Amino acid sequence: MTENYVIFGKGEMKQLAAFVAELQRLKVRFHIENQTYNIYVHIM
Repeated sequence: MTENYVIFGKGEMKQLAAFVAELQRLKVRFHIENQTYNIYVHIM
């Protein structure tokens, strides 16, 4: 099984909002690193 990671920076909130909506539609789990505001997405 491969794991793909997508990292968003602080300046990409618009893309992030659309991406999170897509994640919720696809029921993909994600974890938010609060200190860096980076989001690591696990595509199952």
